[in-house]
Amino acid sequence: MRLIRGTYTGTGAALSITGVGFQPKLVIVKREDAGDPISKSDADGGANSYVWNDTAGDQTDGITSLDADGFTLGTGTSANNSGSTYHYMAFETDTATLATGTYTGTGA
Repeated sequence: MRLIRGTYTGTGAALSITGVGFQPKLVIVKREDAGDPISKSDADGGANSYVWNDTAGDQTDGITSLDADGFTLGTGTSANNSGSTYHYMAFETDTATLATGTYTGTGA
């Protein structure tokens, strides 16, 4: 498994974070001064990413894709507020070390 940590400054416009050195299986982003972390895994469909709280749900303007050498951000403030500092962790691993997936909850 490889883990890369980094920092970027939000632009408020679509932004590609490159130079990671691999295509991440999972990316977690946290705004330095506010908000909950947001994540996207290779199992998340389309442009969906997820805020780590029980009310925000999925986002289509946070982490929009996992790319060959990093990841792309949309315009949402959870991952790309203009002028805000963000910290990220990008994971590369095999399925024996880190499994990603989806399931349908039952509410029970």
